[in-house]
Amino acid sequence: MFAARDEILSDRVLDDKIAKMCVTDHTTDSDKQIDLTDEVSNFSLLSALSSQPLVGPVTIENSENVHVGNVIYINNIRVVDNPGWTMVSKDRKPQFPLIRRIEWLAQPSVNPKEYLEEPARFVIISHTATEEGFSQAENVLLARLTQTFHIESRGWDDIAYNFMIGSDGNVYEGRGWNVVGSHTQGYNARSVGIAFIGCFLNNLPPATSLLKCKNLIEFGVKIGAIRQDYQLLGQCQCRPFLSPGQRLFDEIKTWENWNENVTPSNPGV
Repeated sequence: MFAARDEILSDRVLDDKIAKMCVTDHTTDSDKQIDLTDEVSNFSLLSALSSQPLVGPVTIENSENVHVGNVIYINNIRVVDNPGWTMVSKDRKPQFPLIRRIEWLAQPSVNPKEYLEEPARFVIISHTATEEGFSQAENVLLARLTQTFHIESRGWDDIAYNFMIGSDGNVYEGRGWNVVGSHTQGYNARSVGIAFIGCFLNNLPPATSLLKCKNLIEFGVKIGAIRQDYQLLGQCQCRPFLSPGQRLFDEIKTWENWNENVTPSNPGV
């Protein structure tokens, strides 16, 4: 069987020796089938369809501007909208839309990663105490500079945070899920550290960035990286720091699961 459009045949003058070529409709669309019977030779058929490429099932995933080639007709095109993350197969975890390490030119961790033994009990919000980035280009630079500072000046293995959030509304992958960070001494082995890129003593990150942080936490719970009964903390509750900045700290106090009882003198660990 060869799948083809009936229009192909109308533009061809087939060899006189070709006989009994039966064309039948599919039950679900207007495509045609060419059923070879009696004296129809493969050579004659291929001659008739030589300039018409025949394409089997094609799957294109997470791609743009795809060039398929010299194809006249593609059957059963299905466009699937990406809802943010998609379970591609049973063997792959859902993905959260973020800027991955390779995209912000992160250098590899100095030493092998250390992993959490269980889902994170704490979600700790901080800020990077740097300039604020309002474009992806600005935040890529700030993330790269922060990683260099943490490795070369602080002597840490990698950038301190599990994730960073820019004022462009993007999440930037730091150490990632289930990896021990270096953001909050005494809590690192039990927490996910999320840092907003910038300094937020007197102003808030944009609403889109705040929402993206909430969505990231919700996603972490959904995939089992964060406990359902997690405790949300500002870094200033764990260490005597100004981070995440008073204005941002006032904001996260209104978020779900914030624990007001934790202080540097009354730790939650």
